[in-house]
Amino acid sequence: MSITYIYPDYFQKSRVFLYPLLGFAFKSVPVEFKTYMMIEDPIGQDRSLFAIDFFTDKLEDSSNNGSFEEFFIKKVMTNERFLNSGLINEHTVRAVFDLSDIKEDVKHVKSGNYSKIDALTKRKLTFYYPLNHANRPYIESYLYPNWHIKTYANLLDVSEKLLQEVGELCDKPNFEKEHVVLSENISLKHVFEKEAKL
Repeated sequence: MSITYIYPDYFQKSRVFLYPLLGFAFKSVPVEFKTYMMIEDPIGQDRSLFAIDFFTDKLEDSSNNGSFEEFFIKKVMTNERFLNSGLINEHTVRAVFDLSDIKEDVKHVKSGNYSKIDALTKRKLTFYYPLNHANRPYIESYLYPNWHIKTYANLLDVSEKLLQEVGELCDKPNFEKEHVVLSENISLKHVFEKEAKL
């Protein structure tokens, strides 16, 4: 697969650069979901929080991994970074994770400095996608921009020097689209009969 065009629309940077680091296998989630990384810590501990909204009424056609309940209990709630979960509405389940162990990488993603992500993290992100997946060369180009300057210069019809000065080949995160509010006063009930607080 090769890079043949530039993505015209915004895509969730938290989903591309942080979600794969949770360790869920590619295409393993049986429902559609959305991710968030611009989150103020509700208890003021300055943790690097990450949230996923799972839409339980929207099945993922390409997934053959059983029910959402099975996935949530076996994969989400046992994840080492899992903090809490709650029902946002009848068909939306939110899970919150703590990415403080990769705090520097989270900072780089939030600031749009994807090329500065740690080398081991870059490797994990690249190999998350199957070798023949269309997204893989794009992810690689965002993480290792110097390897792809010429390709992007041709596609954008700009000079290689300009792109070298910019330093990154992927746009910065959109705060509004990556932001979600968590409340310190709300006691979230686990989806499957457990109580917890953020």
